[in-house]
Amino acid sequence: MTKFLDDELAFSDEAGSKSEDHESLWTILVVDDDESIHQVTKLALQSDLYDGRRIRILGARSGAEAREVLAREADIAVVLLDVVMESDDAGLRVVRFIREELLDRCVRIVLRTGQPGQAPERKVVTQYDINDYKEKGELTAQKLFTVVLSSLRAYRALRSLEHMRNGLEKIIDASADLQAMTALEPFASGALQQLTALLDLGQEVACRGSALATMAEDDGQIRVLAGSGQFAGAASQLAEAALPPEVVRQLRHVLATESNLHIDDMLTTYSPTEKGVAAVLHLAGVKQLDDVDMTLVEIFARNIGTSFHNLLLRNDIEEAQREIVFLLSEAIEARSLESGNHVNRVAAYSELLATSLGLPQSEVVKVRLAAPLHDVGKISIPDSILHKPAKLTPQEWAVMRTHAMLGYQILRKSPRPVVQAGATIALTHHEKWDGSGYPYGLQGEDIPLFGRIVALADVFDALISRRSYKERWSIDEVHNYIREQSGRHFDPKLVDLLSGRMGDYIRISEELADHEIEIEQEL
Repeated sequence: MTKFLDDELAFSDEAGSKSEDHESLWTILVVDDDESIHQVTKLALQSDLYDGRRIRILGARSGAEAREVLAREADIAVVLLDVVMESDDAGLRVVRFIREELLDRCVRIVLRTGQPGQAPERKVVTQYDINDYKEKGELTAQKLFTVVLSSLRAYRALRSLEHMRNGLEKIIDASADLQAMTALEPFASGALQQLTALLDLGQEVACRGSALATMAEDDGQIRVLAGSGQFAGAASQLAEAALPPEVVRQLRHVLATESNLHIDDMLTTYSPTEKGVAAVLHLAGVKQLDDVDMTLVEIFARNIGTSFHNLLLRNDIEEAQREIVFLLSEAIEARSLESGNHVNRVAAYSELLATSLGLPQSEVVKVRLAAPLHDVGKISIPDSILHKPAKLTPQEWAVMRTHAMLGYQILRKSPRPVVQAGATIALTHHEKWDGSGYPYGLQGEDIPLFGRIVALADVFDALISRRSYKERWSIDEVHNYIREQSGRHFDPKLVDLLSGRMGDYIRISEELADHEIEIEQEL
């Protein structure tokens, strides 16, 4: 069933001297079993332009062919659809396919019929968002032009709203992301969508490309945060390596002059921040903008700069919190004569376990940041017990065990989610799956998940690492012990996950152990 392919027609000034990119054309699908209708429609729309874009016409002679075209082709703007073809409801079946299976709410549908008595019920027209309903005898060339023009306007408006919604969703998601640095790229991508939709720049910009980049005062390098069209693969790269030279020159000019620049069909806007970083938006394929459009660009650029600045501030806060947690944890480990890298390894193991469990990214980040706080309560344990080389007496061991509750009490008053998670971990990472742990003797899934994760990560690192009082165990010894303790000390599911990726945990241990040795040699 490829008959409809022969009817694809793109009208241009040079009558097919060269094919045009489909992105720069309005695509209309004519569905009718009457060949004359196809010919008349082509002739009526042959020379028409709307918003600088020509019309491309596809044809189908049945409902089945129409569904095949619709499934294959993206961005069909208007469907001129015969109601009665191979069956009395063939046209309505196509309508249901568009709205219910393809879930396309943007394409405009104009029903046409040569049999007035076969008109669909009013509720069908409203239920399936039919743009218009005409008898074929009504559609003179002028009326057909009017119907198609109004439908294209409606389609363009709906697509602009959809792009704005998608862009806004990306910005909102980025703002809510716990990892602010990784949120910059979706934020930038959403900003591009918002601006192109705001100015109604259409498919030309989507095809030619747009980019959002930043430059820091300290190194003068321009980095691309996000891109679309021909710049889609430029994200996270240096502008000089990812963008055409003329685009880079325009970006540097705007950054140097701190002003917007519109040359030919390229628009670049400047958005300063308060952190020594400037953001620039670049759009290729932009039509001439009037004063109102340029005012909108300037307002939007300022807001982009403000939002970008807020994301950078949030990233600084996250980094500061992360550093404080690790510095505190390393100080505690140093007091107990452990390597400071122990907390880094436990954090890395915990992150890998949480990822293997399929936890949301926000929870993975939270456990990675909170895991180093697991032994914070040791800060209150006397040196005579903490550093005792011999076996602890029952009384001393009772004091040592209080570090779980002490750590919880130190951390529990903070309202910060990461510190709250640290409090839970400090309290429960010595509980055991069979109920024989402390301080409460919790059993099974009554033990908080973060506590179960860090319990396994902590013991794994203690066994696989060299300590002042023991040599490191072999990989086989560690693996066998962990498996033996499944269902006793450790959550069996977590043990299976660790065993299944043992090589990854060994690699983390070796990488951080090598770093530890380098530091010792430097000292």
